[in-house]
Amino acid sequence: MSARPKGGRSRTRRIAAVLGLLLALVAAAPVRALEQITLVAEDSWYPYSGLVDGKLAGLSIDLIEAAYAAVDVKVSFKVMPYSRCLAEVERGAELGCFNTGDEAKNSGGKMISHSTPLFLSTMGLYAVSEAGGGRVGLKELVGKRVGIVRGYDYNIEFTSNAAVLKEESLSDLASLRKLLKGRVDYAMVERRVFAYLVASNADEFSGRFKDVAKAIRPGTLRVSFSSKWPEAERMARLLDQGLAAIEASGEYDRINDRWSFRPH
Repeated sequence: MSARPKGGRSRTRRIAAVLGLLLALVAAAPVRALEQITLVAEDSWYPYSGLVDGKLAGLSIDLIEAAYAAVDVKVSFKVMPYSRCLAEVERGAELGCFNTGDEAKNSGGKMISHSTPLFLSTMGLYAVSEAGGGRVGLKELVGKRVGIVRGYDYNIEFTSNAAVLKEESLSDLASLRKLLKGRVDYAMVERRVFAYLVASNADEFSGRFKDVAKAIRPGTLRVSFSSKWPEAERMARLLDQGLAAIEASGEYDRINDRWSFRPH
């Protein structure tokens, strides 16, 4: 029988005591509480943000949740139409709203925005498939009826041109249906949103439209915060930090890939 090493039992007891102390310290350490905020999400701009089968989902939702989680902020969401969410933020009833374009810049100091965009977005200009003519720019839209969504942010040159006849609807879906019925000459719809709407309404829309837009510079989409909230500036900066963190970790690309909608 081999002899037990001297001091083995006492060394084991010391190791156990140290481990026990470390576990006790970990258990006693206070758990850091996450800061909590609420933002307003628009209800009908899927796959960026929208209600589907009664549940809020979309690329913007996932990106904002992940970015704030990276800086120890838990975000929850309210849902309302886009025009209302902007109005609520402007008057200070809500902390922030998305997906906004240049609204923060043009709000006269009522809203604050973060620096890093959530994503880039490109508008399409759609005509019915059998329509003649080639690519269409702003000058070709003079005197034409263009379907848009009430309260949405479009190219400033387009929105400020009174010679273009804007036909407002409550949703992009309604604009496309007006186009099929001949009530407008064109419908202006964000391209990823258009792809989703056509695929999810294939019986009605498949093969019925063509994109006739000349080259359009992508727009930047963000969260706009109310300048009336003391924490708005800090939350904008934290969102920038969180977006940088998930970009560096690869999480941003993983989320974006999940929402890279490709119609079947």
